Amino acid sequence: MTDAAAPLLVRRSWRKAVFASAALLLVGAAWMGWRAAQGDQPPWIVLGAIAAWCMIGTPLLIRDRAPRLVVAADGLSWRDARKEPLYHLAWSRILSARFEDRGEDGHVLLLTLDPPPIVEQQASDRRGPFVVDIPVSGLDHSRQAVRSAIRRHAPHLFASGRA
Repeated sequence: MTDAAAPLLVRRSWRKAVFASAALLLVGAAWMGWRAAQGDQPPWIVLGAIAAWCMIGTPLLIRDRAPRLVVAADGLSWRDARKEPLYHLAWSRILSARFEDRGEDGHVLLLTLDPPPIVEQQASDRRGPFVVDIPVSGLDHSRQAVRSAIRRHAPHLFASGRA
C-alpha cells in the first residue's frame, strides 16, 4: 500500500504570499501616515519601493508552483527556492524528524540523519551533527498533513509523538 500511494507535493502557498505582501504594504502605508500626522516629512520613496516590490513580486509568487517538498515512497525531496534543484534523502538515511519553531525564521522540519561511513566523513572533513532543516512556513499543506504523509512512508519517524 505504501508503494502505491501517490507522493504528496507541497508547494508555496501563493495566498499566504499575497497576504504577506499586502500586509507589508499596509504596514508601510500606516507608518508613512503616522509620520505625516506627526508633522515629519515621510520618505515617500520607501512606500513607493514597497509598492513596486509588491506589484512586481506578487505575480512572481503566484506563478511559483514548483514543489518545495515531495513526500514519496522512496524518500523525501525538497528545495528552498523555485529554481533550485530538488535535494533527496532516502527514508533509510533519516533517523528522526520533528517540527521546530525558529521564531522569526518560521517553522522548520528538522531531520536527524544516519552518519555517512567514516571514510566519507574524513574525506569531507565533516564530523557532524548530521541534521537537515527544511523550511516549512508558508506552504500550501499544514504541518499535520506533511507529518501524516511522512508517517505513511516512514513510520519510524516522529516516534516521540510530538510534532
